[in-house]
Amino acid sequence: MHSQSIKDLLDLPALNICSIQKEQDQIIIEVTTIDATQLCPICASTQTIRRGIAYQRKVRYLAAFGKRVYLLLSAIRLTCKDCQAHFVWTYDCVAPKKRYTKAFEATLPKQVIRATMTHAARLSETPLTKRFTVLCVNG
Repeated sequence: MHSQSIKDLLDLPALNICSIQKEQDQIIIEVTTIDATQLCPICASTQTIRRGIAYQRKVRYLAAFGKRVYLLLSAIRLTCKDCQAHFVWTYDCVAPKKRYTKAFEATLPKQVIRATMTHAARLSETPLTKRFTVLCVNG
């Protein structure tokens, strides 16, 4: 299957798939951004400079083919030419400093209908934390 078909299937329009690794109980998809530049969060300037990749973020995505799916997102360091602000690339599919995509977080409230929080955490294979409880209750 071509990466474009997988990208469409997983609904990742703003990302390019670099590689896919299949392990026993999980699938790890390394992705990069399609855009070459990003607006500065301080002054909204488009004049930014890429300063390299600081690290890889491993973010949980929706399950596929009966396996957990993780996205490897590069934490691209950027500097604004106008205001000299330093920041990291922001992806649309995941909030900053989060370990779960927005799509995965949106499915959590549906999993707790008529279930205890412990059972819902076990089904979604996520740790039972205060954050998990707030996500499920507030939806």
